[in-house]
Amino acid sequence: MKKIYVFGIFEGHSSYGFIRDAEPCGDVIGYAIDGLIEDDGVTKLNQIAGHYSSGEHWCKHDMGITSDWKHDIYNEMYPDGYELIWLGCFVDMKDAYNLVVNKIQANN
Repeated sequence: MKKIYVFGIFEGHSSYGFIRDAEPCGDVIGYAIDGLIEDDGVTKLNQIAGHYSSGEHWCKHDMGITSDWKHDIYNEMYPDGYELIWLGCFVDMKDAYNLVVNKIQANN
């Protein structure tokens, strides 16, 4: 079964107070990664879905961890099944990148 790694990156600012249900932790950009690709000798994350959310709770919802959002994308790509794995939210992409690369390489 294909593993899809889902995580968020904190944006450093917040819609809190402006958007109903926004969270004080700040806005989050969500990513769904299904593998690695090589581009001119550089290993990059293969992003299959993304979403800008108003907090970590909403990121989990918007990326399909706690809802069926984005499942149309995941189902189309992996009709034989997939597993969504929530990795949490990170302050920057460097920490997320290292964790995702290690998880993907450990599963290959």
